[in-house]
Amino acid sequence: VIFKEHFIDFIIKEKMDEQDKGRCKLAYEQSLPLKVWIIKNFHAPYLKKDNRLHLSKISGVDETRIQQWFANMRRRFWKPIMNSDQPEGR
Repeated sequence: VIFKEHFIDFIIKEKMDEQDKGRCKLAYEQSLPLKVWIIKNFHAPYLKKDNRLHLSKISGVDETRIQQWFANMRRRFWKPIMNSDQPEGR
């Protein structure tokens, strides 16, 4: 549970820390359904084809970009939280 809270904090912080670093970022309205899905599926944040199609339809983002976004979220936020040595009670 504590790991999920940290993950949600990272996701929220990402919105607040958005700075253009030469990358084309998704608009907040486009990334919101993706963030909701990844938080709800924190235990296994891997998309299946039907999930990708659905998220693509509701967000207006193509499937390849959605795949990249999820890979980045797992690499930058989810894996470091899951691999941290911090006990869950703290």
